[in-house]
Amino acid sequence: MTGVATRVRSKISETARRCAAGVAVLVVTLANALALDFGSGALPLAFEPAAPVAFEPGTRITVDGTINGDASASVVLRIDDGQSTDYYSRMNDERTLPPGPFMLSFDTAALRTSNGRALNPSDIRRVILFIDGAGAASVSRFASTSDGAASSAASTVPREQRDAPTREASTASKSRDFGTGRLPLKFESSPPTAFADGDEIHVEGVVHGTTPAAIALRLDDTSSTDYASRHNDERSIPAGPFRFSVALKGLKTPSGRTLDATRISRVVLFAWQGDPQVTIARFDTSRGASMPAGAQGFSFGALDAAVPAGFERIGPTDSRVSGRGPIQVIRRPAPDPLLANGLKGVRRIALASPAKRVRVTVWSEDPGEWEALPHPFDRRIQINGRDLLNEKITADQWIAQRYLRGGRTEHTPADDAWTAYGSRRGNATSIDVDAGSDGIVVELSGTDLTAYFLNAVLIEPVNSGQPLSMRTPAQIFVDEQRAQWYRDKFPVAPKVPADIGAEQIALTWGASGPAAIHPLQLRAAPDTGASLPFEVSTDTAIEHPRFTLNPPRLHGSVLGARLWAAQFRLERDESLLRLRDDRLLADVEQLSLRTGAPRGYELWIDVPNGAAPGLYRGALDIKAGARSRAIPIEVTVLPVTLPQATKPTGFYLARAPHLSYFSGLTIEREQQVECDLTLMRGLGLTNTAPPIGGLGRVDLGAFASDMRRAQRSGVAPGWLIYNPLNELTASQGLVRAADTVARLEGLIKAQALAQPLWSVADEPSNPDQSGGQLAEWVRLLRAKSPGIRLGGHLNTPSDQTFVPLFDTLILNAGFGIDATNLQRLRASGKGIWLYNTAAPRQTAGLWLWRTVAERYIQWHARMPTSDPFDPLDGREADFQMIYPTVQVCPRQPDIHRDLLRMAEGIVDQRWLIWLDGQTQPAAIRLRDEFRAGLPGPFADARSRSRTQLESMRARIIDLAVQ
Repeated sequence: MTGVATRVRSKISETARRCAAGVAVLVVTLANALALDFGSGALPLAFEPAAPVAFEPGTRITVDGTINGDASASVVLRIDDGQSTDYYSRMNDERTLPPGPFMLSFDTAALRTSNGRALNPSDIRRVILFIDGAGAASVSRFASTSDGAASSAASTVPREQRDAPTREASTASKSRDFGTGRLPLKFESSPPTAFADGDEIHVEGVVHGTTPAAIALRLDDTSSTDYASRHNDERSIPAGPFRFSVALKGLKTPSGRTLDATRISRVVLFAWQGDPQVTIARFDTSRGASMPAGAQGFSFGALDAAVPAGFERIGPTDSRVSGRGPIQVIRRPAPDPLLANGLKGVRRIALASPAKRVRVTVWSEDPGEWEALPHPFDRRIQINGRDLLNEKITADQWIAQRYLRGGRTEHTPADDAWTAYGSRRGNATSIDVDAGSDGIVVELSGTDLTAYFLNAVLIEPVNSGQPLSMRTPAQIFVDEQRAQWYRDKFPVAPKVPADIGAEQIALTWGASGPAAIHPLQLRAAPDTGASLPFEVSTDTAIEHPRFTLNPPRLHGSVLGARLWAAQFRLERDESLLRLRDDRLLADVEQLSLRTGAPRGYELWIDVPNGAAPGLYRGALDIKAGARSRAIPIEVTVLPVTLPQATKPTGFYLARAPHLSYFSGLTIEREQQVECDLTLMRGLGLTNTAPPIGGLGRVDLGAFASDMRRAQRSGVAPGWLIYNPLNELTASQGLVRAADTVARLEGLIKAQALAQPLWSVADEPSNPDQSGGQLAEWVRLLRAKSPGIRLGGHLNTPSDQTFVPLFDTLILNAGFGIDATNLQRLRASGKGIWLYNTAAPRQTAGLWLWRTVAERYIQWHARMPTSDPFDPLDGREADFQMIYPTVQVCPRQPDIHRDLLRMAEGIVDQRWLIWLDGQTQPAAIRLRDEFRAGLPGPFADARSRSRTQLESMRARIIDLAVQ
């Protein structure tokens, strides 16, 4: 110990000399430390206040940094109080840390000196962070923060207000420390632990390496027995330091039960996938943040739901609330806690408030669930008789202003979950009023019940004349709490280069003239299509470039050509957000060209059946003012006739949700279905699960009409009927639903319609599903409809027990779609479909060709969660291939790049089938080489890049034209 003490004293002396020279020293005079910044940069960093500092209860010291170089380094945090005189009487936390990022976190109430004495947090004289011995480190954050206050909001509030007592809606509870170090970390309590309403679990740590880590927080109460009956918060976390908090009240289990936070028996933090290298610096509980003094926050909704920090919950039976009929609790799965809860049917709310000038902020957005987005047209909100909100809009206006809101916004690398999505949600509106003897009275009115909805109300004293544009401390506090929730819940992962194989085109606009532009080139057979992805960089920014597409021609014959521009969006990947440009806009002039940021484009070429072979030439002209540049296009049409795809491929298609909300848009809704089917047929997508409705009606005409439309629209016979049976059993029960299906089966036979595949199970082993009645449901269907064809979606090995129930197994990679597994199941007499592989081109082409699988279907052509341009608004990420637009049936729709990827996969399949039909030795060798390169695991096919797939196709084409 003497050697260590000598080294430390020597290093502190060096630190003192550097501090005296002006190196990263902060000197403050505070009697009480709420939040202090100790500095950043290279170590050492020293904090030596002119007067002792007192750390409030709940204060933590946090360090975010990086060990530089390739070797480990010993990082030391030294803290002295008024009794510290030597090494033994101060705190010396010494840690050897590996190269790379690190995070340290310390509870100031639990600091101990080297001789075991509790450091006095009310008498702190010195805080120093340094390297002991060799090595170097840089620190981005070295600060103290209080769990009980929002530092930036509190900093705008006078000291006497910050220290005033705050309202608490729950009983006090004791903080719990669950440990630190490597995963897993576990806390087990017998008897169970009771946590208070405002308690939160805090997790801070570091993901080492370069790839995201899959981390889960599990909580059990005394009723938990399995996965479905406990809370499971599963997150993907990018490499580097991270932190997140979880409110203990209102947590849900997969089965839908609310966890009892007063009877918690187990808390576990662990890796739920793989074996990531994660170090946890903090894993404990503390009280949530408090509202700035003088402000009052009221959150409406379920009494057992999570309450946003600083708010008071008001439930449906609260005496302060009166309704237009029964008041309904609205509890949504997303987005953030402030908006996920609310009350519907509220007519009047009376809230006590001091008689003074106050600012009232109201959140009044029901975020909806799945594809259902509430749509109030006529609503009015008044505060003390003054209009806060008064709007009357039509269905078309609502679609343009609300449903399509956010669709034209492009995201940048600086955006995150809050700036891109969360900050736009809530319909927050503010007004300054004088609170009278009745306090604040909120009154709602409108023609529809959706107009009588509220999430929350915030009341805060405000100076007379303060403009509404000047945000108050409480507004800042609420936004900061919400922003932190979004950023913790959906962190942004580093951008991964897209596998699009784009041609790089540089446009120069200088006086010396343009550089030569290499033509965009492809080879294609008649009756096929192909994509030409390219990226344009420019040395001059162009706000609205003008495009003229001259399709390729030969002797008067013209090929079809469609151009899209790629828009950058933060897309959800489980709990991560990634900046991608997979959304393709038909209005290519809407997106600017910026210097230093290439813009992606997709050019799709349609080669009609019977097109004469030869070289077709065209060009894409790009104009900026009076100047223009031409990108040459060359398409070689091959003298080859390809066989049709034998294994249908496509997307599940639903009716456009926004056109289904309104009875007055029935004609437009059905027109859009026709256009969607035409679009997919034109790209070669032959197997969708088409929209089939009318199952619950006495009149079977709607069902028959949908079936006939699918048949004439080129949907491959044997298509899937997906959602309707779930709706039928929910409304009619098993027996009546089976009778209805029997009537529909009779209609199919009577009208000689294609025999469909009925989906009767959707991932039955999932915790939120119930397979308990599945066998009886299948038995009833087969008894009442002999010859019916039944399918089930299976996504986990646990679903193996359900295999005997189905004629066709619809499988994804979670269940196992390696070639040997598919062969085993096919040998048992089952039909095999693939679904949701997240690799549309590889699956539609290589994997259908390589395996016994018969079809491939991917979710969804049209089925966003409630907000089509906010992937954080529901229980899963959005999957939509055809984006909604103001115009019904636009000449060219906005699409997702996967639509073109799947179309390319179908063309791959056709070339591979052609190869199978060739008998010359070179063709046989090439076919055998391709098959040998796909030995059986699906991962081998999925990992093929676009460049590799293009190379495979090129080799077949070379063989065909030699």
